[in-house]
Amino acid sequence: MGWQAGYNVVIKHANGYYSVYAHMVPNSLTVKTNQTVTRGTVIGGMGASGLVTGTHLHFAIYNGVPYRGGVLIDPCGLWPGQGRCNVVV
Repeated sequence: MGWQAGYNVVIKHANGYYSVYAHMVPNSLTVKTNQTVTRGTVIGGMGASGLVTGTHLHFAIYNGVPYRGGVLIDPCGLWPGQGRCNVVV
């Protein structure tokens, strides 16, 4: 990922999906390359690193390797009926 994403974590899931968490607080990342993580693991803090205008967490799901041919997918479709998805434009 480029500098625009700032400090980031990419998690490879067993089903071929990758989740991306970007613009995190510098020096807040609590995971290392190739570390196995489980649901609920704190991976770092929400921040404003990279090319941003304010603090936020950039979250994305890809089918395949992000930014290298992976297809961006709508995460709301992964948890239908959960009431967890809000679209902010």
